[in-house]
Amino acid sequence: MSSHDKPFSTPKPMPPYNALWATRRRIAQQLRELNELLLTHDVPHSDLSAMESTLADMLPIANHGSAIGGRLAWADAPGDHGTYHLLSRETTPIAGHANAMSPPLHMWLDRDKGEAYATITLGWAYEGPPKCVHGGWIAALFDEFLGCAQLLTGQTGATGHLGVRYKRPTPLNTELTFFATVKEVHGRKIVMEGTLTADGMVTATCEGLFVSFAEGVMNLAERKLVTD
Repeated sequence: MSSHDKPFSTPKPMPPYNALWATRRRIAQQLRELNELLLTHDVPHSDLSAMESTLADMLPIANHGSAIGGRLAWADAPGDHGTYHLLSRETTPIAGHANAMSPPLHMWLDRDKGEAYATITLGWAYEGPPKCVHGGWIAALFDEFLGCAQLLTGQTGATGHLGVRYKRPTPLNTELTFFATVKEVHGRKIVMEGTLTADGMVTATCEGLFVSFAEGVMNLAERKLVTD
């Protein structure tokens, strides 16, 4: 069984679904590196202007082809782009390898032990207080991570509440480790708890409440009431 058939099963990142997604991943990584360089180097204005012109010339190329909005559309589009769930590892803003906005976060589950793990290193683009990760990004990472970790219960739900406790500053340019377990399950309500560690010290903890629906989360945008 390949990692595409059973995602989140190994500490090694899931490979791209096909050659097209591999190319998109490489482009996204180059965009991340460019963003980091722009924020950390005092580049002469003439060089910045040349870069701006080059990027402007590239936009029409990127606009070629049919417009596809969202994972559902990608999964249903002509051609073999992968399933909705596989596409989450490519397109989401927190863990999508092919999304330049994403760091990305890598997650995996140990279903036998009932534990979830994740790793990430955040550069200067994610700075909040000097030399520290922005607290909003820590909350977003916990949301994505605990949302994945709830798969340990065999259910999936949307975020109902997220409570983050910031215990100490989380450093930039340092490998960060997330850990999570299932705290309790009450019918449709799944409570997850997790920790964020840097250099052997816990920098933040989080408890997340996720609410599952009989019809799943695919039509969540059409629901008027998310929780009871």
